[in-house]
Amino acid sequence: MRYVLREVKRITSVELEAPDLFEEMRNELASRGWILDAHKSIVDKIKETKNAYGEKYEYKVETIDRNADVLYYIGCTARYRVPEIADAMLGIFDKLGLKYQVMKEEWCCGSVLFRTGQVEAAEELVAHNVEEIKKSGAKTVVFTCPGCLKTFKKNYPDMGVELVHSTQFLTRLGNMNLKKEDIKVAYHDPCHLGRDLGIYEEPRAILKEVANVKEIKREREESWCCGSGGGVKSAFDDFALWSATERLKEAKEAGAKALVSACPFCKRNLKEAAEKERIAVYDVVELVNKGLAQP
Repeated sequence: MRYVLREVKRITSVELEAPDLFEEMRNELASRGWILDAHKSIVDKIKETKNAYGEKYEYKVETIDRNADVLYYIGCTARYRVPEIADAMLGIFDKLGLKYQVMKEEWCCGSVLFRTGQVEAAEELVAHNVEEIKKSGAKTVVFTCPGCLKTFKKNYPDMGVELVHSTQFLTRLGNMNLKKEDIKVAYHDPCHLGRDLGIYEEPRAILKEVANVKEIKREREESWCCGSGGGVKSAFDDFALWSATERLKEAKEAGAKALVSACPFCKRNLKEAAEKERIAVYDVVELVNKGLAQP
């Protein structure tokens, strides 16, 4: 596929990226009604509950400042499938004494709809979230989910606010006096964070402050996908878990006792696969929160 796209660029001067090409194809298929039932059902869940999992309970956040310049966009997966990531990020804000806010009514960012070709179904979500963020007065929006961050950067209109990943935000804080754990870890580059957004160094810089990082077989642009994104896990869970298992094996071969990522989708899928592989799985913010002293 990469060769084909390079040849298209050479011959026509038109530059195409594989994800963009596939998303256009999926959008065309969806417009003709050719879409998987598993992906259709996500639309129904979002219409009813405003989250991609159809969950009706609320993830509660207690300590917030409605006048804060920083807004934490939590995302569906960190709210409803791996809340330890949201807990850790909120813990970091609190321990560092940083003022922050979250949206009163955070709706799904629409990433899964855009990725599966159901673009029109995402329009209401975009309009709502844009309006809520503008009303918040925040100047910076922090994401622990690269999928949400990519969607805001690619599919949302310019809101005049800064959009950053949690590792970028933490890196620029400087010295946080983190306690380094005596644990060997490998870092897994999430597809959306690395290949899509080009964020490779910040997660590694932060991770090196809290753990001993081992080099893994395939990294950065060549990183092996965890298998969770692009609507794969919702429709082909066995394949998603196989892909995650292959990645966990690479971490173990590198001598790591834990595999660390910076994405809720990756954490969820790798964690499920790790039940048989006997290796721990974390998100970067979990280790950072653990390495911070109590205020």
